[in-house]
Amino acid sequence: MGAVFEAIDLTSNRHVAIKQTSPSDASLMAAAKREASLLRDLNYPQCPRLLDQCEEETGLFLVMQFFSGPTLGQLLATRKLPFPAHQVKLWAKDLLHTLAYLHGRNPAIVHHDIKPSNLKLLPDGSVALLDFGLAQPISQSKGDQLSDALLAYTPSYAPPEQITGERTAEYSDIYALGATLYHLLTGRAPADSLKRSRQVRSCGVDPLEPIDKIVRGVPQILAQLITKALSLEPSQRPTSALEMVEQLSANIPIFTPRRPAQSAAALSPKPAVLSGHRDRITVEIPSCDLRQRQVISLAAFREEKEREAALRRKSATTLVNIASTIAILFTVASLTTFVFRNAYGPPPITSRDEAYAAGKSLDARADQLNARSITIDELIRWRSRTSKHERRSTRNYAHTSTATGTLPLPPATAFPAF
Repeated sequence: MGAVFEAIDLTSNRHVAIKQTSPSDASLMAAAKREASLLRDLNYPQCPRLLDQCEEETGLFLVMQFFSGPTLGQLLATRKLPFPAHQVKLWAKDLLHTLAYLHGRNPAIVHHDIKPSNLKLLPDGSVALLDFGLAQPISQSKGDQLSDALLAYTPSYAPPEQITGERTAEYSDIYALGATLYHLLTGRAPADSLKRSRQVRSCGVDPLEPIDKIVRGVPQILAQLITKALSLEPSQRPTSALEMVEQLSANIPIFTPRRPAQSAAALSPKPAVLSGHRDRITVEIPSCDLRQRQVISLAAFREEKEREAALRRKSATTLVNIASTIAILFTVASLTTFVFRNAYGPPPITSRDEAYAAGKSLDARADQLNARSITIDELIRWRSRTSKHERRSTRNYAHTSTATGTLPLPPATAFPAF
């Protein structure tokens, strides 16, 4: 239908959103002008305000208030689990107050396109309702002639009367809100309303899966209210957004006889963004960081931090275990070497008498082996163990045989016992 740009107003130095509509389609231009007319009269903190508009050859440009932060559709795409029930309940109250404001105007305004991608998460944790391109005063949706706004819809969130081209009213937004809350609470979009209607007519079974079978621990009042809002018959849905706010706030069973509906003047909607209730969850992700990295929700942000901390702890534990294993192996090897040398190694030769005794022992060993010679390897080992003085005293007797590669031993030569 067009494009939306983020810009900076050089006069006021603030961020704005500029929505451009292509002039090639007359119906789109008419819808854009209708949207500008509706936004010009709105004054609600969770609805965008129209700041300026101009029409050029390239299309119609609407300059609107810019809301920073991700949409709930973006948060759903980055999450592995659906949103917790208490958070969905807070968002439901915000949206119901917004719908009560829109439906309470004269004439009442029907949004016609409530879905997660049109709900923006504000820095204080509340949600704003965006994209009034399909919105329309209810007085213009009466009659046999269909409006251009009703020719576009999102199947998973649109009520059956909007898809089939029948008359829409406040109850149509209530169905779309129920479908949106169903998706936020379960992590999956509900079945198409037209498909549900056909299956109910054919076999009498609604393919809409109950919320308590998908997610456990959801408050019964919230689950029943969403299920009632998703009724295929408009007469079976809650009568107004104010009634749903009362039931969520006071935990009123929704299947009890209805009380007389109060007028919009008697019970004016209070924006949840200004209510200041203490149980609101504040988003911990600064809006300026959303352009630098992937958009995630508060719960997913905490889960990611916990996973990173767990990985760091696991890596540190692994390094400590490896270092401890190496230290233990080194200590065991050192002790084993020390014990083996003390148990089986020859005592060091410290005097000539000990060297002579060692030579006698070597002579006895050579007699047992019927050979008075040692190998060159044994000679090298002996040289490494004796002092320079002892080697110098026996150098005259060392004559290596080139034929056998052995060293004849004179009777008086002192060699250690190997």
